[in-house]
Formats: sequence, structure tokens, C-alpha cells
Amino acid sequence: MASENESKNELYEKIKDGIINVFTDENFKNWLNTTSCYYSHYYSMNNAMLIHKQNPNATYLFGYEQWKDLGRQVNKGEKGIKILVPVKAYEKKQGDFLRYVIDSLNKKLDANKSEEIVYHDLNASGSQKIALNRNIPGNYGLVVNGQYRSVLTEEQLGMYIKQRVLNKFVQRYTHATVFDISQCHIPQYLWLKEGKFKKEDLALNEHGKPVRSLRGEYRVKNTDERIKKFTTDIDLSIKPIDADKAEILYQALKNVCEKNGVPVYEVPKVTDPQLASGIKAYFERENDIRNLGKGYIVIPAELSNKTQVIPDFIHEIAHANLHGTEEKANLYDRHVREIHAEAIAYSIASQFGIDIDTKSFIYLASWQQDLDFKELKNNLEVIYNESRRMTNEITTELDRLGYNRDLTKKDNPIMPDHLEKLSQEYVDKTVDVQKRVDEIKYELPKMLIDNKNNPELTAIIKGQAAIVKLQQQDLELIYNKVSELKAATNRSDQDSILKTLDSTLIRLNQYSMKIDELSNQFIDIASKKQINRVEEFKLKPMTVLRDLAKSYPVLKDLSRMQLAYIARSKYISNNYGKLLDTDPAKFAEIVAKRASKIDSVIAKSNIFIEINYCEQWFNNPIFEAGQLLHPRNAETISRQAEKQIKDMQEATSDYIPYTKCDFTIFDASGKNLLPLTDRMDIGDGYQTSFKDFLSKFSSAKARLITEKWEQAIKETSVKDKIYTEPKAEAIDIPADKENILKNQQSAEEWKSAINNEKQALEQSSDSLERGKSELEAETRNEHNR
Repeated sequence: MASENESKNELYEKIKDGIINVFTDENFKNWLNTTSCYYSHYYSMNNAMLIHKQNPNATYLFGYEQWKDLGRQVNKGEKGIKILVPVKAYEKKQGDFLRYVIDSLNKKLDANKSEEIVYHDLNASGSQKIALNRNIPGNYGLVVNGQYRSVLTEEQLGMYIKQRVLNKFVQRYTHATVFDISQCHIPQYLWLKEGKFKKEDLALNEHGKPVRSLRGEYRVKNTDERIKKFTTDIDLSIKPIDADKAEILYQALKNVCEKNGVPVYEVPKVTDPQLASGIKAYFERENDIRNLGKGYIVIPAELSNKTQVIPDFIHEIAHANLHGTEEKANLYDRHVREIHAEAIAYSIASQFGIDIDTKSFIYLASWQQDLDFKELKNNLEVIYNESRRMTNEITTELDRLGYNRDLTKKDNPIMPDHLEKLSQEYVDKTVDVQKRVDEIKYELPKMLIDNKNNPELTAIIKGQAAIVKLQQQDLELIYNKVSELKAATNRSDQDSILKTLDSTLIRLNQYSMKIDELSNQFIDIASKKQINRVEEFKLKPMTVLRDLAKSYPVLKDLSRMQLAYIARSKYISNNYGKLLDTDPAKFAEIVAKRASKIDSVIAKSNIFIEINYCEQWFNNPIFEAGQLLHPRNAETISRQAEKQIKDMQEATSDYIPYTKCDFTIFDASGKNLLPLTDRMDIGDGYQTSFKDFLSKFSSAKARLITEKWEQAIKETSVKDKIYTEPKAEAIDIPADKENILKNQQSAEEWKSAINNEKQALEQSSDSLERGKSELEAETRNEHNR
């Protein structure tokens, strides 16, 4: 049996094959006819293509169990139609999805040691991602369509997921099987699961007992009530339209246009040069004094039979919808715009029995040759989605005018079984809104307390509270109107109630969008981390450097390895990153100078070390922040410092503080500059030098660098291979502690400094012994970690 992935891949291939082969004259017309099928109003273009490929004559489609709920049984041996089904983001327990995203990012960091940044797709299309930089754990970049939007803390990421991702973003696709009505029959009995039937509908055996199958289903009488749940209220066969029906359709089209802000003017031919030239209708994009901005459509006033103008009318409506502004029109070439409009006109006109000239379709084959698959699919989706949208608008307008989709008069109220189903649909549409309203009502009081000192956030919270109150009122209105709808017995009352329900649902959705908008503002203000060049450099440093190089030639002359050093230097990011927003020219000057010093310190084994930060307890430091050193010099200094501290510990019973030294060793031997960043606590007794410290690592990367370190410390004549940054440039170096020893520090200086440190510790609320215990525990924890 094929796996789920194999089955999905087969479906994707069917979609691709269908799209490629649909662009011929006859195939294209056959495909456009699918938009008149009932199923096209419920399925995406991909699924419509799958259905069309597997059964071009399909009309009404449901799953196997759904057909049973509608009083139908799929015929034995029928082959179903495979479609794709989206699976949206969800979580069983609160916080599960956040933990899943963070775990995914951390696993990617572990699996890709050379990658500085990893990504997790929030949706199946990959248009939204979360980025994590290994150098700044705990901060997550939000990437939308390739652009960094903001940096979020873990808490803010959790809020974003809850507000915008769960039950909204499609995570993946699975497949399902549906059947056409032609593959079903109406049986006398059905096998249904408990809860799907009324007790009195059970078909009892000769002993008066219910009959149950091995699958746990019960034998049930197929009632008229169940069968009537599904009715085809229109005749799907296309019949030639008559003049009266054409007038009805024309009025519906005109109403749809004007509701969308595109007026329709009926003008005598003699007064309009374009109409006088023989054109049946046209769309004018420019504004005139009669219209405020969306263009207008002009039609001859002399037409007695509107059938003549309807195809052209629909053609121009398509232009207005798809290409109504200069910006929209410029997305496509002129001949592509014409194919869009002509295809939509054919699709919709044919639904109402109107013939349309399709001579333009003969150019499809040559047009197809100039487009890649992505462009073909995009254009097909434009046509399909607009045809579907316009059909729904026209059908809705016909219903409001009192007509079915086949243009016959609606003079009966909705049947009771349909009324029940329709009522339930309105209630179902409120479930998610009610759940969200309840959640927000619960969260807002605490949020108001937590943010009482921030007037901007307080205003947003109060705004959300006001909207939630309005939403609750509309929810109550829907519940009341649904009760009225169930009791309504005439079409007029039903139409009035349905109109109120529709407008209320639209308003509810608008309120939800406003709450989402306020939530976004809350996240942005709370984070105070709008993406700027500093944040972008942390997430995508090479991209920033390439952009800077266009403006600052000093960066253009650097080698790939030197640029990689700037991009991966923790010291540069921490100490000079802010210059990217305040003084990018100064940033370029400083980092280029540092990068140029690499050649003066790098070992023959292609490694060098950079000191990111080193605690300084006394007058002279062991290492200075920002130093670039040849490995042998770093090794010598660290070994001497470790020995001197050990000697002092043996010579005195006083506490000797160890020195935290954060460093990065860079390996430039491969195509990529690989960094190894860590912290060594000089004087804690864990190591005797850098070499000894590195040897305790077990990773392959650390072992490789250790080997090169050992080669480097054997080199000679390297005494001058140290670069110490001038103090004037070291603008942001942390200075929260005094300097510590240098190799030449005397024992007397040590003793004096230690006594000062001891007095400082004794002044604290904790005893010296407790301080020693905590420091020792910290050391153990660091190395155990």
C-alpha cells in the first residue's frame, strides 16, 4: 500500500499534469465548464483540477459517510475521487505548538553546526517562518515573505502563535476520498453510527432487537426526512436563455457591479464614440465626475435583448475586478488580461445557457510556451478563483431578487429540513468567535493590571474590551435571529432574517480583524524591537554587509573570509552593532580595520582567537576585550595566568576570584569560516591553559580545532601576533568589574587586591563562606552543562 506521502505526491503530479495539458482550445473550455459545477464553489483550484482529471462529469461530491447522512449509499465497487485536505495548526494542550516550534529550531541548530541561522515554517507554503540565530538564543525573528518583521521573546512568540497561527495556518496536506452523486443510490436501509439517527428509525430483527454490525454501526431505516436533506434545487443542464431570463441576469449583474462600487451607465450609441464603433461594452479605468474612484462600465442603451450584451458585460466586469487599477493592470501583459476576462466570461455565461465566441482561445497554446509552470498555475488560479467568486456574487444577488440560479422564480419558503441545516450553519460560524471572545474577556483584566504603567498598551487593551463587548452583543443577536429563522414560515420573513444574519456575521468578522490588528500593535509595542538594521545584522549579517558594501567601498575590498569574520564575530555584534543605525560609516570603518588585522595574527593552521569579553578585577587584565591573538600567544598568557593564580591560592587562605573569559576561535581552513565560541573561567582549577580546556570537548568540531590549536602553539616567532584595539575605538566594551592581573603582576598587588575583594564580599548580606559556595557551585554547573 502506498504511504500517505506517496499518495499526496501522486495527487500533486495529477494537478501539475492537468494544468500543463489544460491550455489547449477544447481542454480549456472543458475545464472552464467545471466552474458551473456545484463542487467548484467549495473546492480550491487544485482540488477542482483533481476532480476534473478523475471525473470530468462530476457535479455533487461528498465523502462516503457524508452521503449516508444524506440518505445515499455509495455503490459497491465505485472508485472514489482523491482530493487534498488541509490540516491547520492545532494543539491538544496550551503551549504545545510553541514548544514544538522551539524544539524544532533547536534540533536544527544541533544538526547543522555550521549554520548560524535556522528556520521553522509556520505554514505549508513557507511564507511565514520563525528564525533563530545560535548567537542570540531566546530571541525569535518573524519572517514574512522573506522579510524580517520583528524580533519576539519566547512569551511574545507564544502570543503570536495563539493569536495568528492556531486554527488559521495550514501546516500540511493529507488526502481524502469523495464520491459523485452519480456513484450513489438511495437504499431502503443504511448502516449508521450511534448518534446519527433517531431511536424510532432503528430497523429491528425478528426478536425486536437492534441489528448491529461488527463495525459498531446500526441498521437504520432510510427516511424521507434524511433523503430530503440533499436536493438539487437547480437544473445543472444548460439551456438556451430567453429574453426575459436575460433581463433578470442583466439586472443581477448590474446590481453586483454597483454594490462593488463600479457603476454601469447605459448610453446611446450615437453619443459615445467607442459604442458607435461597434463595441458592445467597455470598462473605463479613469475616474469621472459621476464616480469616486473604481472606474465604470458603459453599455449601449438601445439593446432590446440583453442576451446580446451579457458576455461582453461579464468580460468587462472581470476587467474591473482583476485589472481595475493601474497597479493591478501592470501585473499582466495586455493579452494575458484579455485571456483572463474572456475565460471568466465564457465560464459564467455558459452557466446560464449563453453562447460565447471563444476564438481567442486558439492562441492559448502559443501563450503557454512563453510561461513556466508557476506562471501557468498562477493564471489558472486567477481565472478559477474570480469565476467562482463572481458566480457566488451573482447567485446571492439572484436569491435576493427572488430567483434560483437557473433564473426560475423562488416562491416557496425554505423547506424545514433545509432551514434546520441553515440555522445550524450560522450557529457553527459563531463557535470560534464565541470561544475567542470568552478567552479575551478572561485575559483582559490581568493584561490591564500587568500593563497599567504603559498608556499605549492600556489604550489597546481598553479598545479590545470595547470591541469584545460589541461582539458579544452581535453573538446574542445571531442566537436570537436563528431562533426566529427556525420559526419563520414565509419567504419574506426568512429573507429579512437571513439578511440580518449575513450582515451581523460580516460585522463580527470585521470586529475580529480589528482585534487582530490591535493584538499586532500590542505585540509590536510590547516587544519594542521593531526590525532595524541592528536586529537584521544579528539575524542575517551577510545580507546587511552586502548592502553596506554598496555604499561604503572600504567593505568592498575585503575578502570573503574577512567578511565572514565580521558577520560571525560576537565581539563586533555586541560592541559595534548599534552603529549600524546611528553611524553606519563608522561601523564600516572599524570592522574593516579589525578584519584587516586577521592576516597579522592568524596561524599557519588557519586559526586565530578573538576575546569577546574578559572580567577585569584589578589594574591590568589577563586579556583585553577585542584582542585578536595568534593561538600560541593566547596559550602562553592563559598558562601563565592559571599558574600564577594557583600559586596565589596555595600561598594564601583567602578566596581568589576566577576570571570569566568569553572567546571565539575562528577556523579559516575551509570554504566557510567556522567559529567556536565558549567561556573559560581562568583560575577555577578546571584547566591549565586553552589547550587543556579545548581537549575536554567531545564534539567533532572542537576536536578539529584542538588539533589545529596544537599545531599552532608549536610555531615560533609569533610574539608580535597580537592586535589590541585602541581605546578610542572600543566604545561599548562592558566595564562592570575592575581589571584583573597581567602576567607581570606582583604578589603584593595580588594580596592588596584580594583584601579589597574580601572587604567587598563581607559588606554584602551574605557571608563570605556562602559566597564561596555559590561561586564553586556556579563553576561546577557551568562545566557540567
